[in-house]
Amino acid sequence: HRGEAAMMMEKNFLPLAVLVALPLLLEVQRLDQRAPWRYALPFLLVLFVQFRGISFAARPMNERLAHLATVVREARATGRGAVQVQAADLDARGLHVLWALPYETLLLSGVEGPRACVMVTAMNGAEPAGHVLDASTLDPRWFQLPAAAEPILSSH
Repeated sequence: HRGEAAMMMEKNFLPLAVLVALPLLLEVQRLDQRAPWRYALPFLLVLFVQFRGISFAARPMNERLAHLATVVREARATGRGAVQVQAADLDARGLHVLWALPYETLLLSGVEGPRACVMVTAMNGAEPAGHVLDASTLDPRWFQLPAAAEPILSSH
């Protein structure tokens, strides 16, 4: 599993697994009335397998969160609201999935209040390596980024 990508895939299969398991549970219930615990066994088995997959996929998220917190601290140290980081530098830190980086850093930094927000954008040379988030579209009640040029953080 590769962290958040696998976790998103697994959580999307859970409702489908329940939809498959419920009719199976009802069919098993009709077959035999002697052991009621057996009715729930297929349902519980499907839930166990799916939650196990989600938990295995979620393990790398703690590591990613720690890397993101470091990037947010470094971005705050620049005194700017928006910072660019080269994708190769982020990849070296263990942040391999970069499409959501502006959103992740904005939300993580916003936990400390709207004035503490920073947004980090991954760059491949001069081109963005993921989604580009326009800071002017943000609600200032929740996210307040200082208007300044975006510095590029150096690799560490």
